[in-house]
Amino acid sequence: MQMRQIIVAVTLAAFLSGTGIASGATIAEITGVSGGGLGSVVEVPGSTLVDTAPFAVPNNDNVDFSDNFFLYDVRFDAVAPIDVVFRAVNSGGTSEYDTVLNTLHNNTAVSWTGFKLEIGFGTGAAFQTIAGTGLDFDSPDMDSFVDPPTFLPSIDHQELSLTFSGGLRAPGLGSGPSFSIDVPDSTLVPDAAKTADGYLFTLRHTPIAPAPPNLPPQADDDSLAVFAGALIDFTFTGIDPEGTPLIWSLISFTGPTPLHAPTFNSLTQQFLWDTTGSAGTFFALVNASDGSLNDEATLSITVASTRQAIEVPEPLSVSALLLASAIGLMRRSRHTI
Repeated sequence: MQMRQIIVAVTLAAFLSGTGIASGATIAEITGVSGGGLGSVVEVPGSTLVDTAPFAVPNNDNVDFSDNFFLYDVRFDAVAPIDVVFRAVNSGGTSEYDTVLNTLHNNTAVSWTGFKLEIGFGTGAAFQTIAGTGLDFDSPDMDSFVDPPTFLPSIDHQELSLTFSGGLRAPGLGSGPSFSIDVPDSTLVPDAAKTADGYLFTLRHTPIAPAPPNLPPQADDDSLAVFAGALIDFTFTGIDPEGTPLIWSLISFTGPTPLHAPTFNSLTQQFLWDTTGSAGTFFALVNASDGSLNDEATLSITVASTRQAIEVPEPLSVSALLLASAIGLMRRSRHTI
């Protein structure tokens, strides 16, 4: 395998300020810094990937500590990834690089429960990790020293990712992780990442914030009043604050023994009941679940019988009013005689 030189700007701040890219000996450039979490990415002054040309220790794969190294600072202004793109030039073999995220600045208002590094190609939505290219976090040996960031002591070391957890990283300054990467030639990297003399690769930095609390769903109570014989066609309603589809079920239907049993469709929340032969007050109780939390809703149904309905007072008709007036006139005329 041909060795590859990794090329990093002598002063990343100069690149970000738009004044140009510093270069010298075998070090060259970072070609881009982007992402929703971006506050700043700055190389520590005086830090370079290598000290002399062509390498301090060329083709030094599988070592505990490498003399090829660089230090940089990262500031997050939002809980979102930051992608740092490097340009690498083919020169033979695989070289190992000790990388130190010197200062990891949580400039968000959220404490982190973890921090993840990934190595791959592309940026933003086009970022991808590809196994087996030789570009990795010291795989398959994984015998280089990995030092976790402050307050996140647990390490999950994979070929294409490093995940740090087991604590809480509060807003503020603190040390970042130290780790090693293997940088091969461009033989196995995707064509889209290749350049005329090498390729571009990306280190993605992602803070991990705790998931927001899951709020319970809200199912709506309701009530109906009908005459016996009516067909009730009712749809229960409710929402989940996080937008999770709700799982519905009928818990119970209580009241006087009905002539016909109701039905409930758990997919559509439709409640159907033929009230023929039934009278009294009934209660349909349903449950709405988001998979972990629940809420209940009650439909109260009052069914009046036909006999009860006839006894309900109604306004007098026009003909009845005319008849009452005529009777009153006749009574007054008799008293006059």
